Amino acid sequence: AGGASGTTDANGTVQLKGLLSRIRPGFINYAQKEGYEIAEDTGDLIATNYVDKPLLIKLRKVSQIPVKRSTFGPDSKARIQKEMEKMTQNPEMMKMISKKLEERLRKQYSDFISSHSLTEDQTTTFVQMLTEHSTALFVVKSQDNLIDPQKNSSGADKIKHLTEKLDAGLKSLLSNEKFTAFKAYEKTIPARTELDTFKQTLPMQELVLNPEQEKSLLSLMIEESDKLSSDPSMVNPTSEQMVSYMKQKKEQNERILSRSQKIIPEPLYLAMESFFKKQNEANKTTVESLQASPAPVAAEAPPISIPGRLIGEKQMLLKQVVQKNSFVQSSDLCQQGIKMSYEQKDLLEQKVKDHEEDLESRIKLLGFYFLKKHTQPELKRTMASHVLWIIQNCPDSEIAGMPQMHLDSILENEEYEQSKKLWQTMIDENPKNVKILANAGTYFTLHDKELARSCFEKAVALEPSNLKLKEKFTFFEILDLTHLRITSESEAKSLLARLEKIDQSAVSDWNQVSLHLKMAQMALAVKEWSKAEQYAVKTLDFSKESDSTGIFGANLVLGHLALQKNDIEKAKTYLYEAGKTKGSAALGSFGPNMGLAKALLERGEKDAVLNYFTQCAAFWKSGADQLKGWSFQVKQGEVPDFGANLEY
Repeated sequence: AGGASGTTDANGTVQLKGLLSRIRPGFINYAQKEGYEIAEDTGDLIATNYVDKPLLIKLRKVSQIPVKRSTFGPDSKARIQKEMEKMTQNPEMMKMISKKLEERLRKQYSDFISSHSLTEDQTTTFVQMLTEHSTALFVVKSQDNLIDPQKNSSGADKIKHLTEKLDAGLKSLLSNEKFTAFKAYEKTIPARTELDTFKQTLPMQELVLNPEQEKSLLSLMIEESDKLSSDPSMVNPTSEQMVSYMKQKKEQNERILSRSQKIIPEPLYLAMESFFKKQNEANKTTVESLQASPAPVAAEAPPISIPGRLIGEKQMLLKQVVQKNSFVQSSDLCQQGIKMSYEQKDLLEQKVKDHEEDLESRIKLLGFYFLKKHTQPELKRTMASHVLWIIQNCPDSEIAGMPQMHLDSILENEEYEQSKKLWQTMIDENPKNVKILANAGTYFTLHDKELARSCFEKAVALEPSNLKLKEKFTFFEILDLTHLRITSESEAKSLLARLEKIDQSAVSDWNQVSLHLKMAQMALAVKEWSKAEQYAVKTLDFSKESDSTGIFGANLVLGHLALQKNDIEKAKTYLYEAGKTKGSAALGSFGPNMGLAKALLERGEKDAVLNYFTQCAAFWKSGADQLKGWSFQVKQGEVPDFGANLEY
């Protein structure tokens, strides 16, 4: 979900480029646990839009530190549920969760859909019903305090009601015969999921289950799963219930392994033995955690207080600093903060207590806390206190509009909500202050798009000729519009019209690539062939060698246009050109789009598609098993189910 291209030199120094800002804290946390330190860090993704620096994190190996793995136990249940509750309260997060659930369900039920000949409309409604049901289950399990055994019955009743609602809807959609088949198929999902997981662990291309082996193994796993008396999806399993289930699961794995010897050859049998061994070890760790005494519950921290406003001489001194402080200076101060020691941090904290108007020290502290707060939760509130102080006392400063100020609406919900109220107060008190409006717009870009848009629109209306302001607003619009999920031709047409209205004069070359690529894709979706070609060519014109996503996407659009003219050779050439790209964070994470490959397969062009798979393997490392499976199917004369890779 972020990805990076990287190199390691002889001294053990690792350089990673392209790491997304939302992924950085977790990545750095993992690296530090593995014994690395930060040797160089050029800053956050958003900052690279304003300063001419490559996005880079450089790590240096300093020691061999054993990694302490997380365990699941009584003391972690409350923490997990609290994080889930925060997710359900965030509309953007819930949209993403629903999308992921839809992708998974479409894949899980693909055999049912095809074997029972559901029409396109039935399939759409069927998957929609399942997605709504699964999303509702997620919310119930997250918000109903299901950790508390005394409230277990409440959650169970809600889940029973949701299941009855789903069944009623499916009965009206399907015939009685198909509904009965659905209920039977539904019980096989755990076995199908486990088999898919096993297939993804197969290490070499030679280790591939043939269709007959897969069918027999699935039948065996379904039969064995029916023997489990414990339900792993129960609303709120007690430690005893989970221990019982895992014991039965271990016995089930042993039976499957024993019986599979007659179905699969020895190399596959050994791979399955290793797969179940790791699963049993993980379950054993979980059981030990569940049986351990729960850790004492820490007392809740008191609400963070809103800082006061400076007055008199201190206020005047702060204004002078704000006027002199540029974006580049603030960036440099943040970088200095990243490199500070804890002793230096403590000295600066004391300094701002004695001289609260010392903005430069606060900026350094923000740099220090920004990356560390996700690995050391106790630092979050301290950082938030500086964020709130800056919003309260200098919301028009450069630092107030920088990424180092951002609080996460999910992971830092309480602090974020306070910052939101404070920003709204500043906006209400300063309705014509363009700098405050622009900083607030930047602050809310990721977590409250409506509020961000409102701030930018007000700012641009006040200063319509301010090019730097228009660039910020345009960046927000492109970021917002290019990530919209389109589900119909009418939505694509509407989005294309909105993208075409964006002021081209306020779009940087970097944003021109993503803007024109999205316009090309939308024009293709609404069958405006000449526009699709025009925008795809412009995407390539604006793309530099490093703009792999733009080059990749534009060539796919041109390949589809070639197929519209029945020029298969040209379409194959564009597929090849797309595959030649060096990869990007998005391509390396979510993987390449397979729409053009599928269209060529349907025209019998197996060799071109197999070569494309080989090209993609160079940048889609995490998709190696997926590509291996697709290659096997293509060689067997099949067109794979590319799932979500037809949408990315």
